[in-house]
Amino acid sequence: MRKREVTLMSTIRLENYINNAQIQSLNQPTVTATGLPGSAYTDAGFWELERRHYFSPRWMACAHECDLATPGEALPVSIAGYELILTRGDDNVVRAFHNVCAHRAMSVLNEKRSGISTMQCPWHCWTYDLCGRLVATPNLGGIHIGEVAQFDRAELGLREVRCDVFLNMIFVNIDGQAPPLHQFLAPLKARLADYALDQLRPSGQSTCATFEGNWKLVIEGGIEDYHLPWIHPQLGPHRGTFTPEWDETGCYVGFSSQRPIAKETEAIYGSPREVGDGLPVFPHMCASPLQDNLDHPGAIFMVPPSAVFAIMSDHVVTTLLIPTGLDRTEQKRSFLYIGQAATSKEYAMAREAICASWVSVGEQDIALARTLQRTHRLRHEAGIETRFSPHWEPAVHHFQKMIIDQILAQENK
Repeated sequence: MRKREVTLMSTIRLENYINNAQIQSLNQPTVTATGLPGSAYTDAGFWELERRHYFSPRWMACAHECDLATPGEALPVSIAGYELILTRGDDNVVRAFHNVCAHRAMSVLNEKRSGISTMQCPWHCWTYDLCGRLVATPNLGGIHIGEVAQFDRAELGLREVRCDVFLNMIFVNIDGQAPPLHQFLAPLKARLADYALDQLRPSGQSTCATFEGNWKLVIEGGIEDYHLPWIHPQLGPHRGTFTPEWDETGCYVGFSSQRPIAKETEAIYGSPREVGDGLPVFPHMCASPLQDNLDHPGAIFMVPPSAVFAIMSDHVVTTLLIPTGLDRTEQKRSFLYIGQAATSKEYAMAREAICASWVSVGEQDIALARTLQRTHRLRHEAGIETRFSPHWEPAVHHFQKMIIDQILAQENK
């Protein structure tokens, strides 16, 4: 980080937005704790604090692997103010680079490309291969002179970003200092150890939406069921079980739940269907008898800031929640099913019904996020604190503490 940037960041510190008394109140038990101040959702300085001290040091999901399915593809992506290129080379390896030409900082790639071996900067045509190497500099030394002795192309490739893949998600680590992805995700993998994730296949189904709200508001709305009967009435009243979940390393936060079995039953965010007449379920669930009139469990786990894994009995939805600005979050879903259920015509109607149900729920959340973004600014101006339901919102509470804990840890390095 350059000296001017260091000086700028030294003036933007957590204490400018949340004082010690507010942190102490946040760290109280859920039933008495107060939440993050409104400025954490509405202030450009806090957003910059998150970019440097929360987003950059973490692994962030930025694309679905199925969107970069074959060698010879390149995809530009934007996340939290960082512009990147994802490529899949002839070796089938997914790589990530800053989307900045080594010449004069032009964006190299502006749209997805397929069947290519190189990428060319549109300004002066500096050309890079899919491994990020600079392979051509047309007219660098004059007309038809593409090489100059003082230019070492080996030193002028695209700046690479750490990149790895898990369960249809492409993750990047901007600052390059995070532990390996498999180590970072170890708590989530342990939680999902019973699931035969290797049997999942992408269906080709995808959805896109935009929330005009801060990324934290979108995550917080996804890890509590308190609002379901009123915002998502098609899911029915509160029934069955609800268990907030998280790990102590700061990897994931979410919940698991079970709903009662009925002749016509609903998955957590699925579609009404006849019991026993739906998609195939995970093998370990087939071997476990249902008890207490409850259906198979489902779970939603957030890996902040941008990955969501919704693990249902018969499908998995991997969702990108991409922070693109202080008050804008892009949502992109991809649907996975077990084995041939992902593409078989036999299950086409069931897949369509599940996708439609998720879209319905998401559309209801869009208006909510827009309103919350506005009212969080108002509550900041009025000095109004927020509280938590001790039954439904321990995960929301924990998520807010996760953010403050990591920012403090980064500031104290």
